Amino acid sequence: MAAAAYSALSTAIEAERAEFRSSTAGDWSVVRAASIKAQRAKETARRDGLPRREQVHRRTVYASMFSSQTVADQEQLKARWASRRVSAGIDEARRHDVWLDGLSMDEIVTRSIQRAAWFQTLPQPLREAYAAAWRRHREAHGVSRGTALSTHRVEHAIALPDTRAFRDEAFLDQVDMQLPGLAVRTWSSVWRTSGHGIKKSSGATVEQSGSPGR
Repeated sequence: MAAAAYSALSTAIEAERAEFRSSTAGDWSVVRAASIKAQRAKETARRDGLPRREQVHRRTVYASMFSSQTVADQEQLKARWASRRVSAGIDEARRHDVWLDGLSMDEIVTRSIQRAAWFQTLPQPLREAYAAAWRRHREAHGVSRGTALSTHRVEHAIALPDTRAFRDEAFLDQVDMQLPGLAVRTWSSVWRTSGHGIKKSSGATVEQSGSPGR
């Protein structure tokens, strides 16, 4: 008796659900998308509310975990995350461009140099696998290789002259002005303390007047 009543009630509920979803399919999708978006907003707010040190730690840990995955596993994870964001109403291509344009010139250049150096250390088959996975992800979600702003920043940074030697000379001049009585001779760029003066390992000696350079 009880089993029959439960079965009848379950059947009625399922029928009502089916009727609701079929008659208001558009509304159902809108409500579902709004619910997912609200939940993601709560998760984002919670994450952004964490102490700065905790945020950095979490990013480092998760980045390490991601890097330890195979190329195929990384591609699947990225596709899953992108799908979740799209379901929440987030434009994947725009999200990428906003993130990229939000980086400073130094961050973009540093990231470009580090990734290029890392890529060069990979064996050729692995380079090809990564390149193919990245291409598939970009094509699937319309993600660009770089925005106009980020490309301009990188090109601008590459065009700038290397000023390290100039900065070394300026530092030596500043030391000479602050500590009169020191004679400065320029050699190179890596500093170390030695004997009567401060030397550059392959190039400059800041020594006391009258003392021989070492």
